[in-house]
Formats: sequence, structure tokens, C-alpha cells
Amino acid sequence: MNATDSPGWTKRRWAYWILSLFLLQVGLVLWGNRRGAPVPERPIFRTTVRLTLDDEQTRKISELVARDDPALLALPNFSGFSGSAWLNFAAPDYQPPEQVESPRWLTLREGSFGSNFASLLATSVIAPPLVADKPVPRLTWSDPKTAVAPITSRSRLRIDGDLAGRPMLMSVELPRWEASDVLSNTVVRAAVNADGTTVFAVILGQSGSRGADNYALELSNRLRFQPVPRPGIGSAPAAALDDYTWGRLTFQWHTSPLSATNLPAILP
Repeated sequence: MNATDSPGWTKRRWAYWILSLFLLQVGLVLWGNRRGAPVPERPIFRTTVRLTLDDEQTRKISELVARDDPALLALPNFSGFSGSAWLNFAAPDYQPPEQVESPRWLTLREGSFGSNFASLLATSVIAPPLVADKPVPRLTWSDPKTAVAPITSRSRLRIDGDLAGRPMLMSVELPRWEASDVLSNTVVRAAVNADGTTVFAVILGQSGSRGADNYALELSNRLRFQPVPRPGIGSAPAAALDDYTWGRLTFQWHTSPLSATNLPAILP
């Protein structure tokens, strides 16, 4: 039989070897766990006890403790630089003598009262006020820049605008109005056609008296002005009948005091 023909490891033999290795591992694990519980760590004792035999050792131990102080440089300490700088000092032995002097009162001279003020008046010159020497200021109202209309004793009619260029064909005499107070002007806006007839009139400003305003409106509707020349008549330029001339009629009322019959009754 050749070597190549010898049988190999059987399955039973492989099983025995695997079981043996498993048991060996289990035994090693159990043997390793046989150690006892861990020994607890001993607490660190921070306090240090030192025994001294003489004063020199006591001084050295005190200096050693002072060097371990975390506030050695932050706070005043005899073991730090502040100890030799200003904590260890000796009071001065020099004591100045205390001098006691009797009080000395100032003398009061009664004859000098007011002398300084008198000398001030004698050396100072007070000039009198020169208000009276200045010219009288010029009054602004004494030199008016605009002409003031004269005060009249009767009512008047003033025509402004384009209508002022057309002559009026009738004379107008405005009456005076009796009133307890001054009346304002009645302003009427009017339009006149080419024939000179008033075709439109409206009150723009009231005077304060209804009677005066109604009279001014009625008179404005009755006013007649010079007609505009028609084509072929006269030398003036022709104008259509539909053209209107606008203007403003201002009635300036002159008022007179109320008569005795028109005065209101006075209650007792």
C-alpha cells in the first residue's frame, strides 16, 4: 500500500479535536475569572500633618504653606511682595510740638463805613441818559403809500372789468340806507349783450342788509349801456349780438342812523 493510499483523518477524529479545543478555552476563561473583586482605591488624604521641634522649622513650614496659597498675589499677604512693601512698616517716632496761640480779633473801624462807596462815586462819572436828545421816530402811518379814498356823504356805484369801457345810458342815484351799523359793499357780477341790456346778474358779496342787496340786484338788471355798433354802421369794428361784456358792479352804501320811529323798544 502506498502512502498516498493511507486513509486521512476521519470525521470522528476532527470532532474530538474541536471538542478538546473548546473545553480548553472554557477552562482558561474560568481560571481567569477566579481572581477576587477589585480592591477599592484608597482615598487621598489632602491634609498634611507636619511636626515641628523648634521655631526655625515652624517658620519654614509657615512659609511653605503660604507659597501654596492661590491668593498669594491677588490679596495682601505677609509672605508676598506686599508684606515687605507696605504691610511691615513702623510708625514714625517724630511728634511735632503742638503750638497753642491765643486768638487775635480784627479791629473794626466805625469811621470807615461807606468810605469805599464814597470814593467810587467821587472817581466815577455817570453820564446822564440821552433819550431826550434823540429825534422822534417817524410814524409809518403819517406817510401813506396808497391814496385814501375820500369819505363821501352819498352812496356810489363803481364798475370794474370789461364793462367799465362801455358808457352807461342812464344816470343812477343810489339812496342812503338807515342802519345801526356801517354796511359793507354789495358786489354784483353782471353780463351785458351787444344791445346794452343786462342779461345776467348775480350777487357775489353781500352788504349785511337784505334790502340793500335786493335793490342792487334789481338795479343791475335794469341798467342800460351803450350798444356795440352793428356791421355797416359807424366806423367801429362789428360785433355779434351773442357776445357778452362781463363786469363787476360795486355798490358802496352810505349809511345814516336809524330814525326814532325805527329804533327798537328798550325793555325796562
